[in-house]
Amino acid sequence: MGGKFEADITPPIVRYLLNNGSLKMVPREIDWYTICRDVTLNHEFDVAKPRTQYLRVGTNPNFFPLDGIKTNGIHGSADNGTNYTISGGRICYPTVYYASEDGFIVSCRRGWAHCSPAKKDLLDGTGDILARRSKPRRAKIGDKTYDTFHHEYLVRKYRVLKTTLDHITGYRRVCLSDECCGCVAKYMSQAAIILTIFMGPRPDNNIPQHDGEVWDDSLEMLRWITNEDNRLKENLDPK
Repeated sequence: MGGKFEADITPPIVRYLLNNGSLKMVPREIDWYTICRDVTLNHEFDVAKPRTQYLRVGTNPNFFPLDGIKTNGIHGSADNGTNYTISGGRICYPTVYYASEDGFIVSCRRGWAHCSPAKKDLLDGTGDILARRSKPRRAKIGDKTYDTFHHEYLVRKYRVLKTTLDHITGYRRVCLSDECCGCVAKYMSQAAIILTIFMGPRPDNNIPQHDGEVWDDSLEMLRWITNEDNRLKENLDPK
């Protein structure tokens, strides 16, 4: 799965895949776990750069009460997954990601929606309703004025991330956004993410190895391999 376009995936399917263990949440420090920290292999790695400055992703896909703050900025705590950002009166939540052993990444996004689109998502089966909030407002019908409420719903939706090709390696990459809901994002190897989730963090001097086509990121086709073994394999099996 994965490709040039993102595709919706219904919440019941996500829950089924999570329950059978074939879909797992991407950890907060996925960038640190997957990066090659060998300066001889990765010339961009900075040994002086603190671990906290690497990309971190959201890990709380559920509802949590807001603290009532309405000013622009980052609020809550990323350490316990209650952070959110307000920009121009709009509330943004961090995107949560899941990796599948079948070779794709799923994004989980939450957002407040008006009644009609929220109802459509619920009826179409494309979204979960997590919460409702109501704001008092005054409506005028004809010559009469009524006190009423405006309702919004917190909708959670899942999508299979689109992939792009690294034209140097031919491997598939996905773009992950940081937990601060800002403009910080990073393209990362889909194979490295899947291997990290199911096989553990990247060992020193290792790279992802495909035992089949380089576009097939299913777990059964992937393994960590040392750079020396990879060079030997390329020499024995040139393409």
